Amino acid sequence: MAFWKEAVEKLKDVQSTSIEQFGEPRFNDQHAYYPTTDLSSGGAANNQGRFIIRNPATAQLEVEGTGEVVRFASLCAPALFDNEGWEKEDTMRTISHFGKWPVTRTYTLKIKSTRIGKGHINGWDPEAEDFLYDESMFISIDHTIALAAKYNVRLIIPIINQDYGSEDTNWVGNFSDLIRHRRGSRQDSEGQDWWKDGECLDSMKKIVSFLLNRRIGDDPTILAFETGNEMNFGGKRPAPGEWTLEIARHIKNLAPRALVMDGSFARTDETPHRHDLQALHSELVDIISYHYFGHGDTRFVEHDVKAAREHGTVFVVVEYGFLASAQQFESFLKDCDRQGVSGTLAWSLHGEEFTWKGVAWADYYELWTNLCREGDNEWKSLSELTDNIKAGHLKHSCANILKLKDCAMLLLAMRGISPDKLPGPFSKPLRIGR
Repeated sequence: MAFWKEAVEKLKDVQSTSIEQFGEPRFNDQHAYYPTTDLSSGGAANNQGRFIIRNPATAQLEVEGTGEVVRFASLCAPALFDNEGWEKEDTMRTISHFGKWPVTRTYTLKIKSTRIGKGHINGWDPEAEDFLYDESMFISIDHTIALAAKYNVRLIIPIINQDYGSEDTNWVGNFSDLIRHRRGSRQDSEGQDWWKDGECLDSMKKIVSFLLNRRIGDDPTILAFETGNEMNFGGKRPAPGEWTLEIARHIKNLAPRALVMDGSFARTDETPHRHDLQALHSELVDIISYHYFGHGDTRFVEHDVKAAREHGTVFVVVEYGFLASAQQFESFLKDCDRQGVSGTLAWSLHGEEFTWKGVAWADYYELWTNLCREGDNEWKSLSELTDNIKAGHLKHSCANILKLKDCAMLLLAMRGISPDKLPGPFSKPLRIGR
């Protein structure tokens, strides 16, 4: 219970810092929630302060000291490091209801780039021979961990993002931005420097050191540190095993009780090449994973689990989604259960913030060019342009719509949609545009 007392004290400090930095919560009309402990069973609430470990004999996750098997089915929460105050806490409160072992996965550290004005990493300091870190952004990570401890939620934290190769899809900054910050320009066309160059390897280690020297690796709230998000070599191969093991070794040196997940994601249907054998063979890698999007991807679960189990490695589905129906979700989860997958995380849960990846993200919204009534032709015309359920983002930028409709302003209204596809009421219009 010593850990729990420390977490409570840390949370008090976090809450006071949050209020000082972000102000009082805008509203809180929910009853106070405190995690309950069911003495008749195990689960996260009964294992506060205990680390989760890998059992290489069974390729399962277990509670250290008790042997209780840990399995979970939950949601990714990629905006957690961006949310603050009540948004962050509401997300944790929601995740806490996902079974005996609530787990979620954050997104990666942000890196300043063309699309990202402020990141966890914002440049290179030649005098200190290290990156320029934004302390306030890392304090937000501390807040996230403290709230996860309060609500008995375990976290998976991927450290950096892959090289997407284009600024159009560079959502949070990636390793090409790290190369650019350190060297002043990118010197290769395929990102090979990142995997092979000693200076690039040193760059990654410096980031890991800064993160883990905050001692978050000593906190059992962290289920695992993931070497990265969707790391791949040329798209169709996983991250090179030598690189993965070097980073895993560095993580273990700084956080010896932490689990390490290989963050590789090889975009290939060739089953022998989906996972790096060197990483599978190593005791430094505790967990491997894959991302399944669309019903066609799910047929590979059996192979991926088998590849992990043959080497005593845990297998977790850290992202899945874009399935066509509730039946497909149910079928996928049942298959994961039968195959012995240790955990699944659906993509994705977002707080009450409105943006993700710099674009609009909501259940549904419509744009008006004037204060017209529901059902007006202008309403319907713009509705077709901005159906967020189908597109996931504005199909046209606001500037283009203003020009297209020859108007001076846009009014945005949002509404929810129930599981049986019945629309809820619209919000009050919010003026955007010029």
